[in-house]
Amino acid sequence: MKYRNLIAVALIVGSLGAVALLFVFALGMRRSHQPTTPLTVAAERGDAAQVKKLIAAGVDLNERDHAGYTALVWAARNGSTEVAKALIAARADMNARDCAVNGWTPLIHAIHKNNSEMARLLIDGGADVNAKAGKCTDKLIESGATALLYAAGEDNTEVVAALLAKGANPHIEYNSSTALSKAVAGALDLSRPDDKQCPTATVKALLAHAPDLTLKGDIWDRKSLFVARHKGCTEMVKLLEERKSILAAKAVASN
Repeated sequence: MKYRNLIAVALIVGSLGAVALLFVFALGMRRSHQPTTPLTVAAERGDAAQVKKLIAAGVDLNERDHAGYTALVWAARNGSTEVAKALIAARADMNARDCAVNGWTPLIHAIHKNNSEMARLLIDGGADVNAKAGKCTDKLIESGATALLYAAGEDNTEVVAALLAKGANPHIEYNSSTALSKAVAGALDLSRPDDKQCPTATVKALLAHAPDLTLKGDIWDRKSLFVARHKGCTEMVKLLEERKSILAAKAVASN
């Protein structure tokens, strides 16, 4: 049952937290990327107890606030695992994309925030590992990257392995890039810590799961390989060569 009247929600929940939420609305909070519903405010704050009370009160678990986020998106972004567990247990939509800028699922938000624990929680909870980012219109249109592409690009080997184990498709492309090319491109990010300069472990995980993955050999692949060699990512480059994963790149480079 949905409660559009915030007063009714506060009375049913019967807590100072719910009353405080009313003041948020009374002050006309309409700033971008701020929670503006009782549930999203509680989720953004990481208030699991309040979230559970609102769930029991029958609020819409998948309602988006003025920022375009659902409560689960807020929980995923902020790493609020207890809030996420409560929402998942109550059967919130784990694949509901935000209607803000990117159209990301909660899983992609968790990966973007480098929150592996949250990502694993969503993956193990049944999130669609092949769901793409998309535009939020009358009908959600899938047009973006998958969680695996984001995880590979972030060199998050743990999440990459978890996604592959749950059936993530490593051959899905976005802007002509696969998860492998996204991973190798990580060598271009000089701001990463020393132990992340060479995304070898992620490349290993991808090739172990899909030995037929190859780099297309476009300008970005060639640039990534050039930098990887220059930085001394010998093991990764050797692995790609052994698996014949950079033949395309060599062919393009020789033309």
